[in-house]
Amino acid sequence: MEVRTIILDILEDLTHHEFMEFRWHLTDGRKGKTKFPRSILDHGHDLHETVERMISYLNPDGAGKITVDILKMMSRDDLAWQLQMNLDHYMRSDPNYKLYKSKHTSESDTAQSQERCKPVLRQCKTCADARECDEQDSDEWELIEPSVISEDAQTKYRLELTAGLYECSTTGLRIECSREVQLKYHICDWECVADFPGMEHFTPCGPLMDIAVISGKLKAVYLPHFLCLGGSPINDEVRVVHVEESGISFEKCTLTRFHAKLLNHYFSPKGVLLRIGFPVNYHCETLIYETQKSYLTLHVYLIPSEKKLIEAAENNEIKSKSKLISKPGPVSSLKTKTWYSLMTLDENKQSACNSEVQPKQLELKYKHINPDFYEVFVADPNDFHLQLMPQHHSEGVWEAKIRQGDYSQRVSSAEAEAEQKQEGCINYNGAEFVEKHRTELISRVSLVEPIADDMRDLIKEEKYTIVLNSGTRQSQMRALLDFLTTPKLKEKLYQSLLEHEHALVNDLENPE
Repeated sequence: MEVRTIILDILEDLTHHEFMEFRWHLTDGRKGKTKFPRSILDHGHDLHETVERMISYLNPDGAGKITVDILKMMSRDDLAWQLQMNLDHYMRSDPNYKLYKSKHTSESDTAQSQERCKPVLRQCKTCADARECDEQDSDEWELIEPSVISEDAQTKYRLELTAGLYECSTTGLRIECSREVQLKYHICDWECVADFPGMEHFTPCGPLMDIAVISGKLKAVYLPHFLCLGGSPINDEVRVVHVEESGISFEKCTLTRFHAKLLNHYFSPKGVLLRIGFPVNYHCETLIYETQKSYLTLHVYLIPSEKKLIEAAENNEIKSKSKLISKPGPVSSLKTKTWYSLMTLDENKQSACNSEVQPKQLELKYKHINPDFYEVFVADPNDFHLQLMPQHHSEGVWEAKIRQGDYSQRVSSAEAEAEQKQEGCINYNGAEFVEKHRTELISRVSLVEPIADDMRDLIKEEKYTIVLNSGTRQSQMRALLDFLTTPKLKEKLYQSLLEHEHALVNDLENPE
């Protein structure tokens, strides 16, 4: 599954010494937690083999959780945070992974999820030394998943809490309470307050949240924001807006690295604002999606790190059936009101790829609807790099390597043109069979290896290896089908099925 690639991309940033420490924690060092059997790793010391065995033994969801846990133990919170973000993005964008996760959640997984879970703080080199005391120790906060309800055609969240410090896993909202409290909250659109007098002087720096206390009393609320505190002092330029029936009001607040603290909470939508014209950096996300177009075409988003913006990008791409390619985001904050170019470089980063990028530049700014993206067309892709370059600078601020295993199999531009001329006279009945009976093929093919052998030259060595290392035969068949993106490839699979699984094909084509 894609989770394998997500974990590999993160762990490749470890030094050899750190990787050996990771393996030690995996088998011996996780005190009080279920240990990974050492015998399973005895004959596999390389990174890829370790990840394969983790996924095979723990399932993808379990492998992701244990990797985040160990990275935090190793004080690599930067990698732990990025891995958790990438896994969250992938889970939201892939309904098949959600279904897989629900089917493979064991009783022990359920019990573990009920243990006290701590939020992973984002790591930013720009503001690494600007830690506020109340956010310095993430152990004080408990990460909690809210109940989700639908009310008035809106998605709302509900929490019932005892005294303590809590962070909502869905929205990033933090709650401090000294006694039992029940609350309900949801994220509003900034559009609803854009025309109020005074708003023209500010720009949003986080979600607009409507928080209602049902019972009890809150000691403090902490609204999430994406401002970076590593530059010039900005406290005097930041306000929290309160939306009331009589209009809006602006209040000063106490800023921490990722939240704005409010002591006096009352019922009203509220969010963090920055005075327009003040230079500042944003914590940002880069989201990469592979579209369904014939040639390899990517949509690359550069957006502030806000869950509603991320969700808007995800929803746009899910509607088009695009596939998320999870890669680590920027390790430092980025300057706003700056134009950024996205470049494509070959595997060795010596020259540009044969590609087109539109638009040539994007400005980093807050845009609460329809986030902008780069469209990247790559004519004859192999492994290549994406690099984000600020205007008038010679060094990139973000980079990601896109490997052949990250995207679906594509034919070259010349092959595609030839195929398009031929497809009108070719009957792909076998391809239709594969599409129609995908679910049955995943569950009923008895032996995947000989079929994968037949497809090896077409899907290339890396994808062939991924298929064979996918654990169960169902996982192997699912991975193989995921790589077959053209009628020609599916037709070839059908011919292989006729040879190796003739009885199954006959049964599916001639049901009683």
